[in-house]
Amino acid sequence: MHEIILIDDFKKNYTGNDSMFRLFTKKEQQQFPAEKDSGSLAGRYIIKKLIFDYLKYKGSFLEIEIMNDEYGKPLLFLSEGIKELCRKSKIKTISCSISHSRKRVTGMIVIEY
Repeated sequence: MHEIILIDDFKKNYTGNDSMFRLFTKKEQQQFPAEKDSGSLAGRYIIKKLIFDYLKYKGSFLEIEIMNDEYGKPLLFLSEGIKELCRKSKIKTISCSISHSRKRVTGMIVIEY
C-alpha cells in the first residue's frame, strides 16, 4: 500500500496546532521539527495512516513511533495493542519506506504474512 500527499497540504492541515500532539510522539517531534522537516513528518503521518487503514484499527497515532536508524532507514515501534492485532492477523512483519521531494511525500508499507 502506498500514498502520496503534498507537503504544503500537510503543513496547512497538521502543523502549528494540536494535531502535532495527537499524531506524533515527543521523540518524533524532537527529531523532526515541523518548521524544518515537514516532509519527514508528513511521511510518518502517511505510514501511520496506511497501517491503521490496513488493520482497520481506530486507535491513537501515538501507538506507532517511527524513528530513523543511523543510515536514515525508518524503524517502526508498535504498541502492544497493535502487535497483538498483527499476531491475531498472522502478520509477521510490517516494513515501510518514506521518500520526499520539496513538494511531495510518499510512503509505502509492505505487510508480510
